[in-house]
Amino acid sequence: MQLGQITIDNAYNNNNTLMAEIESELGRRNIPFDRDGNRLRCFPHVVNPAVQAILAELKTSPRLPVLAVSTDPANDATLQAYVRALENDPIGECREIISACRSSG
Repeated sequence: MQLGQITIDNAYNNNNTLMAEIESELGRRNIPFDRDGNRLRCFPHVVNPAVQAILAELKTSPRLPVLAVSTDPANDATLQAYVRALENDPIGECREIISACRSSG
C-alpha cells in the first residue's frame, strides 16, 4: 500500500486527531506515515487569512497603498478616485448585497 499526501482543511482539533489516528493505524501495519509530513494544508484555507488581513487593512487605511505607489497622490486623479472607492468599503458593500440575495430565498 502506498499513501502520499492527505489534503484537509486547517481545523486543528478534528483533523489533528484524524491524522494521529491514520498514523497510528498505518504504524500498526508497518506502513510509514507522518501525521505532519503527509498532511497538505488546503490552499484556500492558507490564503484566506492573508486575504482577510489585506482587506481589513484596506478598510482601515485605504490611503496607505496609494501613498506607497505615488510620489504625489494629491495630484493624481486616478489614485484619488481609487482612494474614494476604497473609503466606500466596496468589499463590505458586496458582502451586504450577497447576504441580502441569500436571505431573499
